[in-house]
Amino acid sequence: MPGGAALGRLRSHLTVAVAVGLLLPGYRRLAGSWRLGGALADGRPVDLATFPSPLGPPLILAACERDLLALGGVLAGRTPRVGGLLALIAPGRDGDAAAEAAGRLGARVVRGATARRGLAAAVELLAVMASDPAPLLLAVDGPLGPAGLAGDGAAVLARRSGRSILPVAAAASAAWRLPGTWSGLYLPRWGARVTLTGGPLLAPPVGDGWASVSGVTAELTAALAAARQRAADLLRGTIG
Repeated sequence: MPGGAALGRLRSHLTVAVAVGLLLPGYRRLAGSWRLGGALADGRPVDLATFPSPLGPPLILAACERDLLALGGVLAGRTPRVGGLLALIAPGRDGDAAAEAAGRLGARVVRGATARRGLAAAVELLAVMASDPAPLLLAVDGPLGPAGLAGDGAAVLARRSGRSILPVAAAASAAWRLPGTWSGLYLPRWGARVTLTGGPLLAPPVGDGWASVSGVTAELTAALAAARQRAADLLRGTIG
């Protein structure tokens, strides 16, 4: 007979599964109401059928945590399924809900983060990436911030896998801000205009030295800041 700790984990998992099962259809309908648009860093319009991963070689999609509900909603509401997407999701109660939702949307989930199960998750993820060309979506400033500052994980995975990194971002004309989140996580409101952007593409670090990883990480932080600003400017109509 399972012990008290095991029963507690089972109850927690069932609670998360039921909650996600109830909320996910509403999330899909909400996302379907958004008015989408946007442009890539080179000025080309966003292809809503393939965003955030255009056809091409396998990629690492790098986002800030604050944009994940908007980006996830685009995938959930505007494409038949998220199948073919890999996702690294941190352990913990919030991660449990995110992993359950991503799995129900068809994504292949690996649990881990820099602070918890970092090495084990990286080994598992690299094995998955070697056999599955699907794009990998990472919240590169998670799991604890600071907001907008990329950690080294994306650059390390890029070097080990040979994949390039595509920074992606979003902005919404009206949104609910989730209280108490370090990242400023938001959920676009019903009928909101949501602008999407991606790029420029960052090559994986070259060589074995840590300096090359740090250099790409710094580039990624700057590229994400530029992408968030570009998304906001597109929303205001000041560019594009």
